[in-house]
Amino acid sequence: ILFLAGLALFSPGLCDQVAAQEVKLYPVDEASKDASFKRFRDRLIVAVKRRDRKFLLSIVHPKIRNSFGGDGGAREFVNIWKLNSPDSKVWSKLLTVLSLGGSFDKENGQKIFVAPYISSRWDSIQNKLPRDADAFTHSAIIAASVPVYSKPDADGRAVVLLSYDVVEVDNERSVWKGEHEELLWAKIKTLKGQEGYVKGDKIRSAVDYRAYFKKVRGKWLMYIFVAGD
Repeated sequence: ILFLAGLALFSPGLCDQVAAQEVKLYPVDEASKDASFKRFRDRLIVAVKRRDRKFLLSIVHPKIRNSFGGDGGAREFVNIWKLNSPDSKVWSKLLTVLSLGGSFDKENGQKIFVAPYISSRWDSIQNKLPRDADAFTHSAIIAASVPVYSKPDADGRAVVLLSYDVVEVDNERSVWKGEHEELLWAKIKTLKGQEGYVKGDKIRSAVDYRAYFKKVRGKWLMYIFVAGD
């Protein structure tokens, strides 16, 4: 142990290699810990699948935060998400968030639920990552045995399989649909240095869209739905 410590002290490259260990972010869903929230979320998922605009607006907090700018509020939520349009993207975005679990936390002494688990649990693995890593440079694989391909093509060669690993993402070399609207293929590098591409629906950033819920006068409401930081 002393020998290795000495080598690490005088060999920064070796120190980096020793530190380059896998970091996993496993799925968590604590919804069932509160029966009232579980019932609420189940109903919300059904409503979102049905694109039930009335129900969705009934659970949006009057002062919901929609971004890190703007004034917030339910009216802004309607405008930002174009809820009067049949092509509103809120349904797909919110369904993905709700389908990826989450966990309870406390805010000003009040219980809240944060979804998805990638966002609610990111802090639990942050100190295991390289010092210059954060939720903007790294993301989490959200399934088991996800192939990493040598090129952005499912017919390409699979370099390695990853399960719930945290990886570095090169957004500039990733493949997007539109102007960074939809991630088709993420260019990634594992913490051990293996590079390749994974399908966009198998990886997620902690600063992608996330939802926060709290009880107001006995009713669960969504009071934050944002992306970014």
